[in-house]
Amino acid sequence: MENTVKLPTKNLYAIILASGFIIFFSSLEAIMAAKDRGLYDAWITKAGSDADLGLYISAVFMTYFLKIMIPAALSVYAIAARNKIGVNSLFVFIWSVLVAGGGAYAFIGRNTSSVFFYLVMAGYAILLLSVLSVSDAYSSGKYK
Repeated sequence: MENTVKLPTKNLYAIILASGFIIFFSSLEAIMAAKDRGLYDAWITKAGSDADLGLYISAVFMTYFLKIMIPAALSVYAIAARNKIGVNSLFVFIWSVLVAGGGAYAFIGRNTSSVFFYLVMAGYAILLLSVLSVSDAYSSGKYK
């Protein structure tokens, strides 16, 4: 591709650190939700009589997987963009939309009584700013 530039190392590290931040705190939140009896009891009353613990654990970890899918994929793609592929304005647009959507998904399932919610949302904000800052590197063109 002719219109691509190499992803700057600074941006790569920012993306990987923000993604790791999101994944780590989402993991802690999922573990805490899976072992909390009060959350399970509240889920049982909402889900109905045919729900059991296995279904609850599956729901918690499916939500966890959906929360970390975008940051994990972005980290892998950022490493490939640094080494082989390169980035352009389409990279910034697509990943900005995906990260904003992932942040919105995490916000919709909010549990404001959990400190992990605020940490994950801060991680998504940092990740979005990191992806948007790649456009500066692309527009300057000095990383070819």
